[in-house]
Amino acid sequence: MSERSRAGLALLLLVPAPSIGVWVGLEGDPGAVGRAVWLFSKVWLFGFPLVWWRWVEAESFRRSPLRRARDLWPGLWTGLGIAASILIAPHCVDASILHTEELRRNAIEAGFSEPLQYIVLASGLTLVNALLEEFVWRWFVFTRSEVLFGKAGGVLASAVFFTIHHGIALRAHFEPWIVGLGCLGVFIGGCVWSTLYLRTRSIWPGYLSHVCADVAVFVVGWKLLFG
Repeated sequence: MSERSRAGLALLLLVPAPSIGVWVGLEGDPGAVGRAVWLFSKVWLFGFPLVWWRWVEAESFRRSPLRRARDLWPGLWTGLGIAASILIAPHCVDASILHTEELRRNAIEAGFSEPLQYIVLASGLTLVNALLEEFVWRWFVFTRSEVLFGKAGGVLASAVFFTIHHGIALRAHFEPWIVGLGCLGVFIGGCVWSTLYLRTRSIWPGYLSHVCADVAVFVVGWKLLFG
């Protein structure tokens, strides 16, 4: 099988997984079955790249070293820029359209309606999930997309793939125009982080930028839930 064929097959097997998990978990069957499907999709999302790289590409797994410490600076500046836009955005719209009460009900159902629970969730998603997402969406999905579409095409394709499941999750809670803006933000973030990976061949600048963005998201969430 050629490298392009392997790249296409890898994307076909991986990219739909989080969208299926999110849709079934939030809309298709939001009960025990939905949670099981969502959990399986997460395991598949993070485990598949390792299995593929080791047994299909026949490559040993390597860490993502940072060649130069100064490569972190673009990650910091882009992260601060994205974070600033996230923090400013809620002040540009009428608070009534953000469905604060619905968000609070969802938080109670999900089990993070108390401040300490929220902080634990936010910390895990910010520090751990962001790292795993950089590993999957930049190290694996971007590099496979790059094989198929070239550098610029790989950046755009991987950002689109990264956006899809976020859009499905947003659609379950917000009006279409908010979903559209959210998807645009995620897409821009995906483009930025894939570009950082393209320039440095390391996930760490993108991870730093991603963490800044996630911190801003959870600060906004805190204000909406707890005032």
